[in-house]
Amino acid sequence: MLLFTNITRRLKRCAKDAQLGRAKNSSPFNLALWVKVKNMKFQNPEVEKTFNTYSSKIKKQLLSVRRLIFEIAHKTNEVGNIEETLKWDNPSYITSKPKSGTTIRLSSVRGSNSEYAISVHCQTTLIAEFKEKYPELTYEGNRSIILNLNEKLPSYEIEEFIFLALTYHYRKKQGIGI
Repeated sequence: MLLFTNITRRLKRCAKDAQLGRAKNSSPFNLALWVKVKNMKFQNPEVEKTFNTYSSKIKKQLLSVRRLIFEIAHKTNEVGNIEETLKWDNPSYITSKPKSGTTIRLSSVRGSNSEYAISVHCQTTLIAEFKEKYPELTYEGNRSIILNLNEKLPSYEIEEFIFLALTYHYRKKQGIGI
């Protein structure tokens, strides 16, 4: 069974160690990854333009989720390269080589100033499985987790969701469930 770890906490702890002069106790690889991902430029100028259309608060949250996608992809051997593109006018993240996962899309929720969504292909089983495991989250059909700026981001659950989406096809081929 795959073990899911909290990557963000480890990377932030590593960065804090470096700031406090304890970098020798931290993996230089982790610190380099944290700096690289935190300052990552957009692969596609159209994606950047789309992010710039969001309100500053929604944009900040979606950029945090984007950063998590790249961090988790980089730390997961089965994932490989991530391609950043637009699908249905939303920033989208695709595992290109190998095709280990399903597309993750980020968006603001139409008609709301405080909601944003993390979406996957509607024919995957991810949302159905997640609804069973985390019924307290808000969902839209079988394609999205809806998050609200006025509520604390469920970090662990979102990191797990991203991990599961990025490894969806890999896990399916291996017969590994959620």
